[in-house]
Amino acid sequence: MLTVACVYKPGGGFSDDYVYRLRDGVKQHCQAEHNFVCLTSQRLKSVETIPLAQDWIGWWNKLQLFKKDQFSGPVVYFDLDTMIVGDITDIVSKPQEFAVLSDFYGKHRINSGVMAWNADKDWSVLYELFDTSRIPEYSQSMEKWGDQGWIENNLLEPPARLQDQFPGKIVSYKADIRKQNAVPEGAAIVCFHGKPRPHQIGWRLP
Repeated sequence: MLTVACVYKPGGGFSDDYVYRLRDGVKQHCQAEHNFVCLTSQRLKSVETIPLAQDWIGWWNKLQLFKKDQFSGPVVYFDLDTMIVGDITDIVSKPQEFAVLSDFYGKHRINSGVMAWNADKDWSVLYELFDTSRIPEYSQSMEKWGDQGWIENNLLEPPARLQDQFPGKIVSYKADIRKQNAVPEGAAIVCFHGKPRPHQIGWRLP
């Protein structure tokens, strides 16, 4: 069974509504059978939740996705500020060992806003090696930035890049939409990756 996962810790402009919006967007645009799961310590109506094991800051909580034996089979993760605007069945159904986004501005780096992996393989090193003492090290350079820098540096093999696999289907609001004020034809996933958040520009589910 495919697991579609998100991580939610209140703050940073996020609220419960972001979880519900993502869940509903996936349900509307995904024909593959799946379980939608949120890693959070919040109580959410009609959403399966897994308690966060650590009280980490912001995006570092995403590393808890890789806790040993937490998931099995294929997993696809979306940041909460991801808007699903078209059919994602082919994207979430593709077998992956580990796949991520290419950074929308520097394609040699990765972006962890959408990730897909096979949880039958042990990826727990990404969670178990992390310590909050490493945060300053990953806050100084775009070459070594945040959770995505940590993930890239601790994977044994370079991950697949989702935009290469699905050209034109995953776009950035800031890089691809803001100036044109229109979603490119064929796009299925819009990533906001920072500010503005969708609610700040009045975005709703299509």
